[in-house]
Amino acid sequence: MRKIPASLAVLGLVAVGLVGCSLPGSNACDRADDADASVLSGVTVSGETDEAPEVELYTPFHTDSAASEDVVVGEGLEITDDSQLIVMDISITSGETGENLVKTNYDGDLSRVSPVARWMEVVPGLQDVLPCATEGSRIVVALPPGGIEAATASSLELGEDDSAVAVIDIRKVYLPKADGADQFNVGNGLPSVVRDFIREHHGTTRVEYFLDRARKSGEEPDVAAFTYPGPSPHRAETAIAMLADSAEAAVRVLDDPTPESVRAAIDTLVARKIATGQLNDAPLTLRDLDRVKGEFTRILGGMRHHRIDYPASVGGITGETRAVRP
Repeated sequence: MRKIPASLAVLGLVAVGLVGCSLPGSNACDRADDADASVLSGVTVSGETDEAPEVELYTPFHTDSAASEDVVVGEGLEITDDSQLIVMDISITSGETGENLVKTNYDGDLSRVSPVARWMEVVPGLQDVLPCATEGSRIVVALPPGGIEAATASSLELGEDDSAVAVIDIRKVYLPKADGADQFNVGNGLPSVVRDFIREHHGTTRVEYFLDRARKSGEEPDVAAFTYPGPSPHRAETAIAMLADSAEAAVRVLDDPTPESVRAAIDTLVARKIATGQLNDAPLTLRDLDRVKGEFTRILGGMRHHRIDYPASVGGITGETRAVRP
């Protein structure tokens, strides 16, 4: 995404849009059945998956190796890489007493994002559990001694020889490689007004440069493939963000950015946005647009104006000294 000058953004009442990218998972990921799941035969897990689980087990519970069993298999994205970001709830129960030792909040907060590798570091017993697990899954895990990192186990008052039972709920799985699709996550605390900037600041405009290149290749391209999905701006602020982005690009290519040529370029691009319906849903009057164009002209004209060459003798950079390299 091209950056626009901060001063232009502020004076145009523009907020910065936040864009993330989705990451394609692997369709070939197979989650094998755990042959040691029989060690969990004495463990019962109940309750809704959006709430902390109820765990009952015969005590003392002990296992020499990690084992897991899917309580609920989610239909969401798969975990295919330990660098992936996930949101997960976990509840850990003592194998010695059957009492809950710790649990996350189970409050639906999707902002608690951590890489898979970090969970595997804190709870090494999950190393064979998380790969290929899917978003929406609830999994019960038998954790042997050492299945929780030493410092964490000590803070939970687990003895060196104690086992534990963990129940994990995978709330959200982010993909490991960018496929270019914008990600708008309502649950990540991103205000709706900011999400509007992401969706609306390009409106339903065309990516003209790449469309022109496609046409020059000899075949008539699918114009829809070179058109932003929109919607067009519904807020004054997002409309101004659209205009600021376009204004900066238009002025940047001017050979002689005089105040007159800068204003003419801005007038042209605003007229084009109006003609193509990009501002139809934005609550901006013609007077508002004239004020916006005036501010854009002032800021961009000041950024792009030519300066005189000061003599090198007083520390200036002249046409001759520009070519000098250290």
